[in-house]
Amino acid sequence: MKINRLKCIAMGLLSLMVSCGQQGSERQLKENVDSFATHYFNWQFEQAIPYCTPTSKVWLQFAASNVHSEDIDVLRNRDEGASIELGEIHDTDNDSIAYIDLTVRNYVRMDTIGKPAQVIEEDQYSIPLLYQNEQWKVDLKGMPRWKKH
Repeated sequence: MKINRLKCIAMGLLSLMVSCGQQGSERQLKENVDSFATHYFNWQFEQAIPYCTPTSKVWLQFAASNVHSEDIDVLRNRDEGASIELGEIHDTDNDSIAYIDLTVRNYVRMDTIGKPAQVIEEDQYSIPLLYQNEQWKVDLKGMPRWKKH
């Protein structure tokens, strides 16, 4: 009986170690993504930089350079900012790359050139991550795009 219990405990610990076998901690990953997303989806692009890989900075600069006065008016007329809900983490075959699903609510989404930003009730995103310098960072290869419903 005692041996079976020890086997169960050992198997549980082994399972936990395998599921967390990916580099870095899930907590650190989620904290970085939550901080990035909160800043990004509230148009605080400069504050989002520390949570990204260095190569992602160009996309944040691009986003900031495309803010127009009409967009600022939309942002200023809001009572509350965007809210973020973290979803499932998707591992890849590469231990250094992952994706996390986000639900973003009540946020202002940039529109095409010449059109003001729009307030969006809810969208889904998948954010790419890279394990770099012993921590998970958002790794943008373009502007984050919402998933079409």
